[in-house]
Amino acid sequence: MLCMKCGMDNINNTSGYCLYCNAKLPPTSFYNAIQTPKQETGRMDDVKKYCDSMKAGAITKEVFGNFISSTYYHLVDLSSGIYETVDTENYLESAQDEVNAGYEGMQLWEGGLTEIYLYVEDDDISHIDNGFSMIQKGNELINRAMFLNREQRNTEGIVGTL
Repeated sequence: MLCMKCGMDNINNTSGYCLYCNAKLPPTSFYNAIQTPKQETGRMDDVKKYCDSMKAGAITKEVFGNFISSTYYHLVDLSSGIYETVDTENYLESAQDEVNAGYEGMQLWEGGLTEIYLYVEDDDISHIDNGFSMIQKGNELINRAMFLNREQRNTEGIVGTL
């Protein structure tokens, strides 16, 4: 588990706090979601598949609505952990561009899923397209935040482990 404050890898640390600087560590679910670059578009790809399937009539509105709703609540849970970590560790002070891009990306994701869900309520297909467009923009910003995080760690030479 990488510490968002100092960047040290807290291997096998279950205390919830960095062994190096004592900062609160992000939730495991957050770390798992961003650890592997291959996962950077995975959730967006899943949403795209469900949107395409709904538009093609291959799934029911109930299945579609359940997927969009569960994805929304899962991301809200992840976001809560991220907001808490940033707030409690004053991470905004040291990485303002990264945090702002990440926050805006998360807001666009949540707004996009909300927009897509409107289709379930009123059958207006434009909600799917407009919502997915918001998600794409949000995903770009989240990827930007992750790039800035990696860039800052490389610049500072933070690659060590405890």
